Amino acid sequence: MCKFDYFTLLLSSNKLESDCTLGTITNGIKTVWGIRAALASSNWPPEKLRAHQFRLLSSLLHHAYSHVPFYRSHFDRHGFHLDYFRSLEDLARIPVLDKHLLQTRSPIEFLSSGINPDKWTRISTSGSTGKPLSILLHENGQRAQRIAAWRILFECGFRWTDLTLEIRMTSGPVYPVRRFGIAPKLRLSIRDTPDPLGPQFIDNSATGPGRRCQHSARTR
Repeated sequence: MCKFDYFTLLLSSNKLESDCTLGTITNGIKTVWGIRAALASSNWPPEKLRAHQFRLLSSLLHHAYSHVPFYRSHFDRHGFHLDYFRSLEDLARIPVLDKHLLQTRSPIEFLSSGINPDKWTRISTSGSTGKPLSILLHENGQRAQRIAAWRILFECGFRWTDLTLEIRMTSGPVYPVRRFGIAPKLRLSIRDTPDPLGPQFIDNSATGPGRRCQHSARTR
């Protein structure tokens, strides 16, 4: 079982650097507890997990249809009614959005009515396959992405002091807790050549995260 107490203590400590604001601390604590909940749900019986997934997705569909004009129009145009979604077996009946459609629309069209887009963060892909794709993410959505990523790492045997490598277009935020050796991370831009990396980024030890992840996959 992963140990979160030390990390939570650091996040809530008033001894952090001055640039660690109350908002950053609060967001960090919410992330930690979100990871706890996500890991706990991994041990749920399949029936409970599927029922939970259905409730969440059903609620999301109703919200989208009621509050996002684009989705209401999209569902109506494809003849999809909310009553059609009665179980997870009905997933195939939900009209999907293809990448081309998303690229030709403004990200603002996918927000709920009355939402101020200025409070959301625009995230864009690199456009390596053609036209970049942009979406708007709220702080809660960004936290959910982090929780999902942490959950995968922890299920593969990750520990808070393990070093990870992040490959992305541009550098992401640097959280103050890393100054305490918590979740250390090396960053690499996709624009950089991988030649100088060498074996320093590869952990082939018997207890390294990669080897533990392989073991976890074999034992499931």
